[in-house]
Amino acid sequence: MTKTKQRHGARPDGPTALPFNSPLNFHQLFGTTAKAQASGWQQVVRMNQECLEFLNRRLERDRDLFTGLADMKDPAEAWSAWVEFYQTAQRDCAEEARRLTELCADGARAATSDIQQQFEETVAVATNGALAGASATKAEAA
Repeated sequence: MTKTKQRHGARPDGPTALPFNSPLNFHQLFGTTAKAQASGWQQVVRMNQECLEFLNRRLERDRDLFTGLADMKDPAEAWSAWVEFYQTAQRDCAEEARRLTELCADGARAATSDIQQQFEETVAVATNGALAGASATKAEAA
């Protein structure tokens, strides 16, 4: 039996060395993580934009209500304006909650889809590398 001389820092040979000889790229794994984080931050920015736009619309309606109330002489008309204002605010808030939930769900679907695709590509690369390594080891043994 001949001993194979290995240099310091060289990769080991044989069937136990497959994970080390695998073409799995750890930078790709870090890239996947970075993409997921970037997707998450993009989602946070979109949700913040949506919240600020909603707040802007509601503040404009507040201003319109108080401007309108200042000009009203009839208390029944003022009461009707308040009732309409609160009913509209309730509908607007419900719609905004639905919109934010939809944005969040869309973002989660997109992020998991990207992660799943990267994971499948990484597994395919690792599997193909392991199979190629195993084939080479079998060929060397024969």
